[in-house]
Amino acid sequence: MDFERMWRYHKERSGESKATVPRILLVLLIYSGGVFSVPVFVDDPSSVRSVVITEADIDLVCSTQDPSTIKWVRDGVALGPGDSTLNITKVSDRKSVLYVRRDDSAAIGLLLGASDFTCRANDTSQVASTNVFSFVLGRAPRISRQSTLTSPFFLQENQPLELFCVFSVNIVPSPAVVWRKRNGNRSLELNPTQDATGALERTVSLMLDGRRSQDGTYTCEARNSLGSIVSSLMVITVTYLDNLTISFTPSSRRVLEGNSVSVLAEVASNPPPYNITVSKGNTKKVTVTDTKTLNYAFQAKREDSGNYTITASQREGTISKELHLTVIGAPTGVQFSMSSLTNESFSYEWSIGSDGNSRIQNVTMCCSQTPIQVIEPTMCGRMSRTMTNLSKAMDTLGGLRPNTEYYCALFAYNEVGVTGSTAKRIRTKSAPGEANITCSSIQETSLFLTWTVFNGGDAIGSYIVRYQPTSSPTNWKSLTVDVTQTQLKNLTEQTSYDMEVEAANAYGTSIGRVTCSTQCEVLPEFLADTVVDVDEGQAFQLRVDNRCGGVRDVEVSLCSGESLQSEFSSHSSRVIWVNVTSLREPGDYCINVKVTTGSSSSVVTSTVSIPEPPSDDDINLLIIIIPCVVGAVLIIVVIVIIICCVRRNNKGEMTFEVRVEEVGMRHTEATTPGSESESKSRDVYASTDKSTSSVPEDDEGGNRYSQASNVITYAELDLPSGEDRPPSRRFDHHTDYSEIWAVETDL
Repeated sequence: MDFERMWRYHKERSGESKATVPRILLVLLIYSGGVFSVPVFVDDPSSVRSVVITEADIDLVCSTQDPSTIKWVRDGVALGPGDSTLNITKVSDRKSVLYVRRDDSAAIGLLLGASDFTCRANDTSQVASTNVFSFVLGRAPRISRQSTLTSPFFLQENQPLELFCVFSVNIVPSPAVVWRKRNGNRSLELNPTQDATGALERTVSLMLDGRRSQDGTYTCEARNSLGSIVSSLMVITVTYLDNLTISFTPSSRRVLEGNSVSVLAEVASNPPPYNITVSKGNTKKVTVTDTKTLNYAFQAKREDSGNYTITASQREGTISKELHLTVIGAPTGVQFSMSSLTNESFSYEWSIGSDGNSRIQNVTMCCSQTPIQVIEPTMCGRMSRTMTNLSKAMDTLGGLRPNTEYYCALFAYNEVGVTGSTAKRIRTKSAPGEANITCSSIQETSLFLTWTVFNGGDAIGSYIVRYQPTSSPTNWKSLTVDVTQTQLKNLTEQTSYDMEVEAANAYGTSIGRVTCSTQCEVLPEFLADTVVDVDEGQAFQLRVDNRCGGVRDVEVSLCSGESLQSEFSSHSSRVIWVNVTSLREPGDYCINVKVTTGSSSSVVTSTVSIPEPPSDDDINLLIIIIPCVVGAVLIIVVIVIIICCVRRNNKGEMTFEVRVEEVGMRHTEATTPGSESESKSRDVYASTDKSTSSVPEDDEGGNRYSQASNVITYAELDLPSGEDRPPSRRFDHHTDYSEIWAVETDL
């Protein structure tokens, strides 16, 4: 029987037309040519050492060339066809088949439990045996254990790590083991670093040294003819944190206020940092997590200037970098204070809240006479000063005008721009202004002076007050006071005074002037205590000093306060009649009379008696007495005339009757009594207690006249030229100017 036919037989017997079910076949072909005494196997199975039992049926065929007795021996014990456990079938005298089903665990157990199996063929006395072989359990590879790692496993850079897979040595056939690394879509097969087989286990290892390229997912794969197996994933992350790159826009790290700022931080690390933080001082500005890149953008503000720290944190540690950002802008908080203000300059000190993170180049003080609160740098002209040496924050601006109002501002310049302070209003100092003087509380002999003075911006220590009568321009009196008022006493009543107040400070002197007049005291008095009964009512005379001007009003009231109806009339400059029309009943009355003149007023109080009307007896008595009195008077007058005539004839004297008709008229009259031919008219020189006046010397007749309007105190009579001129005779008077004066003189 050839091998091909035997194989076909085997397939027919197994009922399979195709080799779809794996089988382990040991074919022992024993050939017996008949002429040989020793059985010869069809094929020498000397290479067979073991038979692998897999999950397939076992089909062993032992055959010879010639008819022989074929037996199966298990550990030296022959197995017969009737063996209850193993199924041995004698097919012919040349072939025997050992068949075990894959699910026959008892039969498989016998096979695995045997030390060796032998197929023997004998012919008469000759015995031929195959080599001893054994049955082993064949299976696909299985991993007993492998590296147990967290997923992912963080392997610090440059640190060693051993990955391993362990298999049992009983796995038949022995599998081929490889390592495989995947990183993304890339797969790389790696040969084991170590493959060690022990008594029971086989360990296949892969050694890593922590290089960054070793980052990835690892598996070990075992494969034999019966199958393959792949270990669980071993994810290795090679960790490192060694570089932090920062890109800053703008690159100079000086940015104009309001412009954009961008900070780009990139971290070379694996895995990505837990977080990347941008901080300014103790304040966190922004934080990102689980990324290698941070982009922080913002609009620059003045307060953004300072040191920034960019920190990346990871399991391997923390790395950080610092940078300094400068946000520049125009200066802010520009202020100044002034001191030492004079009539043409002032000193000032300044402060600048912030230089805008840029050096102050210069400071300019600018003053304008334009009354505005905001001064632009373009308004600075002659009245300005620029300082570039800023070691001292002070300076002086000069060239100003005295007593002038200015609006001044300070400007600070840097590379970005200019900022000005709020304008301040100042007025330069000067000499005091002229005093504005007011007269008040004017009395007959005193008055109050009050005044206001612009001090020119500087203190006035005291004031000099001077005064003099207007009619005596060189008779000055003065006093010094340190307040803006004073009382002048011991003045002459109804007199005009020129007054001035002198004020002085460090920058000059000024004088203010005013003219004021004292008042005139009204001195009313009753001329008589009797009341004259007139048609309009009860009347009485009241004498008034008319130096204070004419009488404007008279008010009459009882002392009890009751007002009386009254009217007044003046028959001379000093005597007025007051008619009280509401007072008619006889009796004694207390009366207040208020007399108002042109500039003042006064009150006189007196008791007025209204008598009882006369009786008829009284009237009859008066009729008898009055003619007698008149006759006596006439006799006295005749006697006086006779005496005067006698004196004239005997002594060469004559008597003039001088009548001043009106003071102030150009001509008065002086006539002699007697015949009309002897009467002569002459001018009279008259004088008052206030002033005198006369005609020029070349006036015809050399006569003098008076322009006065007050009471005449004396008069002089001058004769015409060419006549004998006796000495002038002064005659005083004590009566009103309307009376007739008798003047006696020698001719």
